[in-house]
Amino acid sequence: MAGKTLWTINVGMNIRSGAHDTQMSVFDFDGDGKAELAIKTAPGTKDGTGAFLKTGPAAGADNTKDYRGSAGMALGDRSG
Repeated sequence: MAGKTLWTINVGMNIRSGAHDTQMSVFDFDGDGKAELAIKTAPGTKDGTGAFLKTGPAAGADNTKDYRGSAGMALGDRSG
Protein backbone atom coordinates (compact mmCIF):
# COMPACT_ATOMS: atom_id res chain seq x y z
CA MET A 1 0.00 0.00 0.00
CA ALA A 2 3.04 2.29 0.36
CA GLY A 3 4.05 1.92 -3.31
CA LYS A 4 6.95 -0.43 -2.58
CA THR A 5 7.78 -2.94 -5.33
CA LEU A 6 7.50 -6.44 -3.85
CA TRP A 7 8.75 -8.42 -6.86
CA THR A 8 8.97 -8.31 -10.62
CA ILE A 9 8.79 -10.83 -13.43
CA ASN A 10 10.84 -10.33 -16.60
CA VAL A 11 8.85 -11.94 -19.45
CA GLY A 12 11.83 -11.58 -21.78
CA MET A 13 12.16 -10.74 -25.44
CA ASN A 14 9.82 -13.44 -26.76
CA ILE A 15 6.56 -11.91 -25.52
CA ARG A 16 4.87 -9.41 -27.80
CA SER A 17 4.06 -6.17 -26.04
CA GLY A 18 0.66 -4.56 -26.26
CA ALA A 19 -2.71 -4.47 -24.57
CA HIS A 20 -3.92 -7.64 -26.32
CA ASP A 21 -0.73 -9.66 -25.81
CA THR A 22 0.36 -8.96 -22.24
CA GLN A 23 -2.86 -9.39 -20.29
CA MET A 24 -2.87 -10.86 -16.80
CA SER A 25 -5.32 -12.36 -14.33
CA VAL A 26 -5.05 -11.79 -10.59
CA PHE A 27 -7.35 -13.82 -8.37
CA ASP A 28 -7.31 -16.22 -5.43
CA PHE A 29 -7.31 -19.25 -7.73
CA ASP A 30 -6.58 -21.84 -5.03
CA GLY A 31 -8.81 -20.35 -2.31
CA ASP A 32 -6.05 -19.82 0.28
CA GLY A 33 -6.88 -16.14 0.88
CA LYS A 34 -3.90 -14.89 -1.15
CA ALA A 35 -4.02 -13.71 -4.76
CA GLU A 36 -2.14 -15.48 -7.54
CA LEU A 37 -1.00 -13.97 -10.83
CA ALA A 38 -1.46 -15.71 -14.18
CA ILE A 39 0.44 -14.32 -17.19
CA LYS A 40 1.61 -15.52 -20.57
CA THR A 41 5.24 -16.65 -20.58
CA ALA A 42 7.75 -17.66 -23.24
CA PRO A 43 11.34 -18.89 -23.35
CA GLY A 44 13.48 -16.27 -21.62
CA THR A 45 11.00 -15.49 -18.83
CA LYS A 46 12.64 -14.97 -15.43
CA ASP A 47 10.88 -15.31 -12.09
CA GLY A 48 11.02 -12.87 -9.17
CA THR A 49 14.47 -14.15 -8.13
CA GLY A 50 15.96 -13.59 -11.59
CA ALA A 51 16.10 -17.31 -12.47
CA PHE A 52 14.68 -18.70 -15.71
CA LEU A 53 11.42 -20.63 -15.31
CA LYS A 54 12.24 -24.33 -14.88
CA THR A 55 9.02 -26.21 -14.16
CA GLY A 56 6.11 -27.33 -16.31
CA PRO A 57 6.32 -26.61 -20.04
CA ALA A 58 9.26 -24.23 -19.40
CA ALA A 59 11.45 -27.05 -18.07
CA GLY A 60 12.98 -27.86 -21.45
CA ALA A 61 12.93 -24.35 -22.95
CA ASP A 62 15.97 -22.89 -24.68
CA ASN A 63 16.05 -19.55 -22.87
CA THR A 64 18.66 -18.14 -25.25
CA LYS A 65 16.53 -18.57 -28.40
CA ASP A 66 15.24 -15.34 -29.95
CA TYR A 67 11.89 -15.82 -31.70
CA ARG A 68 11.62 -12.20 -32.91
CA GLY A 69 11.40 -11.64 -36.64
CA SER A 70 12.96 -8.84 -38.66
CA ALA A 71 10.29 -6.38 -37.48
CA GLY A 72 11.21 -7.10 -33.84
CA MET A 73 7.96 -8.95 -33.09
CA ALA A 74 7.84 -12.36 -31.42
CA LEU A 75 6.48 -14.69 -34.09
CA GLY A 76 6.94 -18.16 -32.66
CA ASP A 77 9.08 -20.98 -34.05
CA ARG A 78 8.62 -20.84 -37.82
CA SER A 79 11.46 -23.22 -38.69
CA GLY A 80 9.34 -26.22 -39.54
